[in-house]
Amino acid sequence: MPFNYDEAEAYFKMHQGTVRLNKRLSKGIALGANYQYGHAIDDASSVNGSSGSVVQDWQNLAAQEGHSVLDIRHQ
Repeated sequence: MPFNYDEAEAYFKMHQGTVRLNKRLSKGIALGANYQYGHAIDDASSVNGSSGSVVQDWQNLAAQEGHSVLDIRHQ
């Protein structure tokens, strides 16, 4: 019978930045553009979720980190 080791705690790191450009033209017309870049890393995307992933190396919990399911790169 296989044994699944669920981690009792987890972490989530998110870094993001936004660039906004606005140009006002004549006669009250304006143009605008927004760009957002973000990157999220965690070690337990499935905590309280339904994906069912568990710890793969219980002796090296730091190796569990990777791209989060909440990661939104370009928007």
